Amino acid sequence: MKTTLQRLWLLTIMTFATIGANAYQFEVDGIRYDVTSSVSPYTVEVVSRQGGYAGEITIPTKVRYYNTSTHGYCYYEVTSIGEDAFLDCTGLTSISIPNSVTEIGDYAFAGCSGLTAVTIPQSVDSIGGGAFKQCPALTSITCERETPCVLSSTESDYTRNINLYVSWDAVPNYNNAEVWRNFKNIYSSNTIGGYGVGYRRYSQYYLVIVSGGGYENHLDIQDTYNYNGSEYYVRKIGEKAFYGNNSFKSLFLHRSIKEIGDKAFYGCDSLKSVTVESLRPWEITHTSTSFSNMSDITLYVPYGCKADYEVASFWNQFGAMVEGAENPVFTVDGINYRLTSDTEVAVIGGDLNYWTGYGRPAPTTVNYRNATFNVTSVADYAFDGRQNLNSPRQIYLPTSIKSIGNYAFRNTNL
Repeated sequence: MKTTLQRLWLLTIMTFATIGANAYQFEVDGIRYDVTSSVSPYTVEVVSRQGGYAGEITIPTKVRYYNTSTHGYCYYEVTSIGEDAFLDCTGLTSISIPNSVTEIGDYAFAGCSGLTAVTIPQSVDSIGGGAFKQCPALTSITCERETPCVLSSTESDYTRNINLYVSWDAVPNYNNAEVWRNFKNIYSSNTIGGYGVGYRRYSQYYLVIVSGGGYENHLDIQDTYNYNGSEYYVRKIGEKAFYGNNSFKSLFLHRSIKEIGDKAFYGCDSLKSVTVESLRPWEITHTSTSFSNMSDITLYVPYGCKADYEVASFWNQFGAMVEGAENPVFTVDGINYRLTSDTEVAVIGGDLNYWTGYGRPAPTTVNYRNATFNVTSVADYAFDGRQNLNSPRQIYLPTSIKSIGNYAFRNTNL
């Protein structure tokens, strides 16, 4: 008798546990909800269906449901994604969260192995612990808030392999916020263009190059870029930024560059020379995967720096190493030049205000290392994106110029 009662008691407990685990008040279009407020304003939260959510899910802003208090149908606003709501939904590939949601509960998307990207609307005030735990395919989260919402400290364990995208002005806010700063990278969600490349902001003063276009034999990675009246330093070349680009044979890296991403120049088989301006080799953590053909590339380093580069991992894997630049780059009176021959230079960038006249005509020749060179061309993308030209916004080209490259003055305020 005692054994029978114990079995009945255990069966009762298991039955109520099963009912509790699957409890929900109503379902609309395959999404289950619980009412969180049955008085105005009427609200609901998304709840679990035991791993049953799959494919592309769009959570609506409002759902219609019968209100027992008013004895009529009402529209309920979806204000939260409940604890464990999408737990272990391995078939979930996309989730659209409405701007009505203010809270994402603990473990809300944990174990969603098919989820690759998530956008958090600006309405969200808090994200619970383990919300994105064990989501191996999740590589990017876009957060629309200007100021970071509350993020559980446990998320630091799960976000180190995820890129975070926020608005341009919000980047410093997230860099300075606890927990949020632990994402793999924090990038601006918008990409700006200039010099034939695409940039994203990743800190208060620095940019990362995320994409590149077509070039005519030579690519100069500029050291600064002006956007909305502010000057930013180009600090990083991002992962796969120039992947498979065969439009240039030589590459110049200014001193401001301190990081080259994985496979940044992978598949650039036309590339035969790389010139670096940095006096010291910076550390590359992913060994030789930034370039696919390092043994075929000659590395040009500053005078007196070859010994340091020869013993530096990554850098000593280039096929040959030479002191001095193959195509030296230098600056005279705010304008950047690159040697193109023994007697000529090309203009590759700089401050256009130095070409506005005012008793200072644009030079037809410049001096470099005790030699005089003719200024004969303006390179592709030379001033692309330069928006800092002072009034009257007109320039005087050197009379010695014979050719002007593609997009040389695109997106300027001439």
